[in-house]
Amino acid sequence: MYERLRLALGACDRSAVSHASHALKGTAALVGAVALAARLQEIELAAGGGGTLPGPQSAEPLAPLFAQVLRDVAASIAGYDGADLAPPAP
Repeated sequence: MYERLRLALGACDRSAVSHASHALKGTAALVGAVALAARLQEIELAAGGGGTLPGPQSAEPLAPLFAQVLRDVAASIAGYDGADLAPPAP
């Protein structure tokens, strides 16, 4: 998803930037990545508003945020033991 956004920004494709930033924003929000979702919302609004489209460099600050989200999600999955899916005790 991040790569799609990066490529869309590089191509100055307003529609693709809007779609990619929206999709990635929703996923980021779903996992609680508030800072990443906020930055993506800024890009989405700029792409959809008809104003100046963010340039390819706007994807660079997202890379460490996205990488952190991937690490956090991987750690969460690795530490998940399924306890919340166990049937309630009688």
